Amino acid sequence: MISQYTLYAKLAALAGVAALLVALGWQLNGWRLSGQIQTVKTEFAEYRATVKAAGERAQADVRTTEQAWQSKIEKVRTDANQQLTETEQRVADANAVALRLRKQLEHLSTRLTENPTTPPGSQAAPATCGMLTELLAETDRLAGVYAEASDRSRVAGEACVAGYEALLP
Repeated sequence: MISQYTLYAKLAALAGVAALLVALGWQLNGWRLSGQIQTVKTEFAEYRATVKAAGERAQADVRTTEQAWQSKIEKVRTDANQQLTETEQRVADANAVALRLRKQLEHLSTRLTENPTTPPGSQAAPATCGMLTELLAETDRLAGVYAEASDRSRVAGEACVAGYEALLP
């Protein structure tokens, strides 16, 4: 029979060889997988670069589109301001004409009331003429206010539509 120490020595040698084989297999597997790991790292780096480049291109495209929209909106705003300026000029011109007409109407009304050839029995005619003159002047003033508000609303509406249409694809 084999002595107990010899048996332990053989078992220890067998365990050492087994441990050596496991370590050798571990090392070989590490070498084999290191190539795959490096390939995966390289592919991932390429993927990140591709995604980053695509993100930068998309961001540049969005910036370009935004700048084009901003340019169109700024043009609409400039056109609307120009139209408002022209409208204000037309309103000022119309107000000047209306003022001249009111003054002329007032002058004619004053002449009618101060006319010595007016028969004494027709004193109601000058008073009626004065009232009609005031009524006409007030009506003309209100018409100017309404026309100005209408023109401003029209310009604002047209600017809104133009701004909306400028942003359509």
